[in-house]
Amino acid sequence: MPFSRTWLFNMNIDIINIITEKLSKYPDIKFNVKDNFSLEIDSKDEMGFPIFIENGATENTIYLKAFHSHFGKTDDENEALLDLLYFALKGIARIKEFSKKGKIYKSILELQNENGEWEDFGATILFNANFFIKPRVKYFQNSFSLP
Repeated sequence: MPFSRTWLFNMNIDIINIITEKLSKYPDIKFNVKDNFSLEIDSKDEMGFPIFIENGATENTIYLKAFHSHFGKTDDENEALLDLLYFALKGIARIKEFSKKGKIYKSILELQNENGEWEDFGATILFNANFFIKPRVKYFQNSFSLP
């Protein structure tokens, strides 16, 4: 993967700087460094999703629309975050979003396997008491041109 092993050297890296250095090579990817500790990447279009990364004191967090995942500061955890970022940008990952009455209550991260099938990878769930209302399901997927 071009976003992982080749650019991780130790667990004290500044993940935001490393990501922005790599993203700057792709002019169609618009991003904004909010401060030294956070990065926002715009979606390519309305069918995509924004990505937000926070570099915290003890962990890094990646937000893919309403879904989020926490990663430690080790080399392996940094590599996993960068792989997920690559998958999210490339379109290998998508968000399946459930809502009722316009309120999102569940976001599932799906990853595409080698056969082109989508598999659940993780979920972020919020409490929603509207049990008898049929949910609306929408899919969001980025499709940036990456190697």
